Amino acid sequence: MSWLCEPAAKRPRRRLGQRFYARRMTEIYKRCRRHSDNLDPRRTGGVTEMSTNLELFKAIVERGFSRGDVTVADDVCAETLVEHQYLTKTDLPGLQILKGQIADARQSIEDLTLTIEASVETDDTVWARCRATGVDPRSDKTVAIDVMDVCRFADGKLVEHWGVPDRFALLHQAGALAPPRK
Repeated sequence: MSWLCEPAAKRPRRRLGQRFYARRMTEIYKRCRRHSDNLDPRRTGGVTEMSTNLELFKAIVERGFSRGDVTVADDVCAETLVEHQYLTKTDLPGLQILKGQIADARQSIEDLTLTIEASVETDDTVWARCRATGVDPRSDKTVAIDVMDVCRFADGKLVEHWGVPDRFALLHQAGALAPPRK
């Protein structure tokens, strides 16, 4: 998603008068504002209109994993989600798989915050490297692990997911595994 609301081809290339420039920037600002209002849940009655797969993925990360809002699954997940992540229950409907993953992650790491550090969006797939931080409830130690996600979307819904959380780093930081020898 481009953070500019207007393609480069439509932006003025020559020096223009200050009054024209100010008027043009106001038009662009209003157009961007209308676009951002569509993405603000406070302005859309709690339902976010998401236009790209990356925005759908961000909603899963921010609303679901970071805030614990399992209803995000109702908005972004297909009924026939194919899950490839190790140790994830796959005999459930798609919505319940994602809701279970959110609940399990937030139970495994207290005060979980998941942050997208890098992402790439192709036609129907989002590839992301995330950082999960929080507190391990068994050891009360602060933990931080990397999580790799690949999500495939169809018709505005998550239909397939591969996830790889760094469980070894979590076990080391929690004290469940001995540190490596030097």
